[in-house]
Amino acid sequence: MPLWNDSSNATENEQVRQSFRSLFLLKQAIPETPRYREFAEQVENRSFAEYGQHIYPEEEVNPHAVGYHDIVIAYAETLNRTLKDGLNVFDAKEIARNMKNKTYTGGVWPLNLDSNGDLIGSFELWSFNYTTADYYKVIDFPQSERFIRSVGEIDWVLGHAPPNTPKCGFRHESHAAECVTNHGSVYGYAAGGTVVAIILMGLVFSLTLYAYGH
Repeated sequence: MPLWNDSSNATENEQVRQSFRSLFLLKQAIPETPRYREFAEQVENRSFAEYGQHIYPEEEVNPHAVGYHDIVIAYAETLNRTLKDGLNVFDAKEIARNMKNKTYTGGVWPLNLDSNGDLIGSFELWSFNYTTADYYKVIDFPQSERFIRSVGEIDWVLGHAPPNTPKCGFRHESHAAECVTNHGSVYGYAAGGTVVAIILMGLVFSLTLYAYGH
């Protein structure tokens, strides 16, 4: 995975690697099935035949291509069902209602729409590997389950997962000594700055009156 250009020096390369350790990728899951491979090959062939663009083996066919394909199928099936029920196919609200809580036969995987008409999809979380400078999958979010599946270890910057709650709380509500001291210092500096500002304003006002009086 190229993270920098050839003109970057060792320091810049190290900075880029370190910054990417805090960046995660949330991706739509790609099924490893013969059906998807066949669909991907068709996309690759048409990409080269019609646009002259290659999709190399280390690259992925954009999963949005599957989405565009499947949503057309879902829309066509909804239109057929609407006509069969004797409803108005020009009523967009009726079409939208008919698409909710349905499962459609997609080109690669079933297309499940919930009560809001949102797609119930499968997703993956990818983490950055500092050593290889590449991303790898660490968590699966399968649509068929209510729980996530851990499939790899995350390369945390500090060597461990961050706490659920910041040390001093989200609003500095912690009464720990270090938090109270730091929090008090902030307010102390703010109060001190306000007093200095008031004094300066008073001096400017006094000098202005003195100037007008003379």
